[in-house]
Amino acid sequence: MVIFTVPHVPWDLKPIPVPRAMLPKLIDLLKEKMQMGILEPSMVPYSRTGPIIDDVVDEFAGRAIYSVGDLYSGYDQFQLAVESRDLTTIRTPLGLMCMCTLPQGATNSVAHMQNAMHKVLREFVPEITIRFLDDIPMKGCATEEKDETLDATGCRKFVSDHIRDVGKILNRLREVHLTLSGEKYHFGVPEILVVGHVCDSSGRRPNPMKVEAIDRLADCRSTTEVRRFLGGCVFFRLSIPHYAHAVEPLYVLLKKGRRFSWSLEHHEAMEKLKKALFGAKILTGRQRDYPQVKRMIANCSTLDITMLRWIAYVRNFNPQLKHIAGKKNVVADMLSRARYEEEEEMVEEEERREAWCQVSVSEVLPFREYLYSGRLHDIGFYLSSLEKREDWSDAEFKKIRQKAYGFLLREGYLWKRPKRRDGEFLRVVDDEDTKLELLKECHEALWTGHRGVLATYMKLKERYWWKGMYSDVDKFVGSCLHCQFYSKVRHRDGLVPTFPPSIHFRWVLDLVMMPLGLWGMRYLVLAREDLSNFVEGRALRTKSVEGICRFVLEDIVCRYGSVGSLRADRGDVNAEEARTFFRRYGVDLKLTTAMNPEGIGKSERGHPPIVHALVKACDGKPKQWPRLLPFALWVDRSTHCTTIGYMPVELILGQKPILPIEDSVLSWVSLPWEDGVDRETLLAWRIRQLERREEDLADAQEKLKLARLKNKSRFDKTHRLRPKHIKVGDWVLVYDSSLENQHSTVRKFSRRWFGPYVVLAVNDNATYSLRELDGTILRLVVAGKRVKLFKKRDDTSELFDFLDLEHGPTMDDYTDEENAAEEEEDDED
Repeated sequence: MVIFTVPHVPWDLKPIPVPRAMLPKLIDLLKEKMQMGILEPSMVPYSRTGPIIDDVVDEFAGRAIYSVGDLYSGYDQFQLAVESRDLTTIRTPLGLMCMCTLPQGATNSVAHMQNAMHKVLREFVPEITIRFLDDIPMKGCATEEKDETLDATGCRKFVSDHIRDVGKILNRLREVHLTLSGEKYHFGVPEILVVGHVCDSSGRRPNPMKVEAIDRLADCRSTTEVRRFLGGCVFFRLSIPHYAHAVEPLYVLLKKGRRFSWSLEHHEAMEKLKKALFGAKILTGRQRDYPQVKRMIANCSTLDITMLRWIAYVRNFNPQLKHIAGKKNVVADMLSRARYEEEEEMVEEEERREAWCQVSVSEVLPFREYLYSGRLHDIGFYLSSLEKREDWSDAEFKKIRQKAYGFLLREGYLWKRPKRRDGEFLRVVDDEDTKLELLKECHEALWTGHRGVLATYMKLKERYWWKGMYSDVDKFVGSCLHCQFYSKVRHRDGLVPTFPPSIHFRWVLDLVMMPLGLWGMRYLVLAREDLSNFVEGRALRTKSVEGICRFVLEDIVCRYGSVGSLRADRGDVNAEEARTFFRRYGVDLKLTTAMNPEGIGKSERGHPPIVHALVKACDGKPKQWPRLLPFALWVDRSTHCTTIGYMPVELILGQKPILPIEDSVLSWVSLPWEDGVDRETLLAWRIRQLERREEDLADAQEKLKLARLKNKSRFDKTHRLRPKHIKVGDWVLVYDSSLENQHSTVRKFSRRWFGPYVVLAVNDNATYSLRELDGTILRLVVAGKRVKLFKKRDDTSELFDFLDLEHGPTMDDYTDEENAAEEEEDDED
């Protein structure tokens, strides 16, 4: 439950009270605005009132067997919304406390309780039970329908049926985790107490305890006590004969402006009501199958519009017409034989009205029944003839009549009535061919321009109606070939962060192209350790695989030992000799997918600071960058990493480095310490440094994990994630990433996606292995950001016609362009 509050208004802006003299004029003005439709009463959430007590009691009168249950502390079994709990805060000896469950006495607590119990037990109402707040009375069969035949278990049939009904309700309560009170639960009893009335097989009667409480009331001394007495009596008004006449003297005391004065007449009226309650008779339940008779004079030769409306209304109840002789129909016949003073003027007025209202009620409206099926067909048939079909039951006919109120039959078509008075009627569409024609015309036509789901839906919603229109529009627009192949929308898989278990477990390698430097150096190869962010680098003349492998062997393996895995760009070490080299030294080589620099994002983000440091250090002499490279690497190693809070060299060596400035400006580390320290002391110092290094590594590892989880959360919130996971066997499209950096006007009209392909495997690193529709396996693994699910229609001939007419780029073309670009770079070298 949510407690609704009024927004705060500053005290100087509070509304001014309306003067009492102006209140009647203001009320008349508000009523006028309500009649014009400008104002309407506010609908407070959960303002549903409870059921009428007499109707509830009447349903339980005259039953052969009963059961009753009461929720155990019912209000405490319904949770209060978190945002409303602070509103119930109170001060206690133990501190501030707030309610976590439904508070008793709140404005909407009773309505919310009634609404919640209705949702829980609505499938059993009114056949088995009618809930009243936390009371759950359960009824058996009627007394006259009691079947005492023994079943296979030796139990009477009406008892076993009641047990089965009670079991259904108990199972439903168990599903929603509601608990009944054991003390207040009664099963299989001959009578129960239902909202102040005793119900048994003979009928219902007032609760004797309540009758005794009313009888003990003394004479009233104020209007408040009169209202209290009448409030108890009106509860049993159906059991008091001529109740309205009996309470009339007491109601006179409640008139506004009347001075209270208790007299003998009021005392006698009060005693008469008490005596009537003590002698109240047992009331039986109403007979629902009792026929209702409506008598009228059917001697009119013509029908006016009022009579036509009445006939249409009567025919909704499937009546049986029966002729009654005039001698036996004296009540209705009295009006036809009565004499009036202005009889001639009345006859002339009736003839004038009949002159233009000549119509036949047996006329059947045209209905195109071949366009509709199911319930819509039944509604159209009923609106065209206003008759009941022979195969319809009474309950089904009642539902059809209720549904027909929302439709209109015109020109043989069904029309949906608008919810608002100024709305337009909507053409009801039920056949699939018309739906497909409307969807194509409102989305694929030249005047619609392949707009989105909402735009297409609004065009249809304002003119037509069918059940599930939005889902049909969403499915049709989503499977449009032009929209899929030319769309700019790209979805991403959720970010999958990696957590290095130890130092030197994973390195990331990247190659940066630099200007021509000393000794013919043109490339800079950088490798970063994943946990500490420590960097190693070397200048290269060419980007050959041999030079990269030598750098890994000499600067990483020979210095720190064999590493667990090395991640690199596919274009840098994508050669068989590189795989052989890394396999020989036990390094797990992992290559990124094409056009996916995020795969080595750690290195991609790390090399710009080094390059910028070289640019600033060269000071307009770009050829000097190979000579200044060791200083730039040292700067990066001795700079604190914002993610883990440590210097990379500190985590690698176990201690902070001594900077050159500390020789001229002394620090604590560079102070001249006394020599002569023995070896045992030096070893103890070193042990403490190594212990601190392990603690720093654990701390850095935890900080790195938290940072990457935070980045994942921010990434998932700021990127458009895939609404549905791609599975093996799904059809997908692959994005043409070459269009991202293209500014050619010709490429603007090129398809942005090529395919479709079939998913062969879904890899752990958010990549996909694909194959052609004919079974040919693609040698490239595609990143998840370049793949989207292809929504195909049942008719695939349209797809193949579309692929034949418009030739877009293919995966082979993309691969050839990439290889050609690499060969041109090698030729320039």
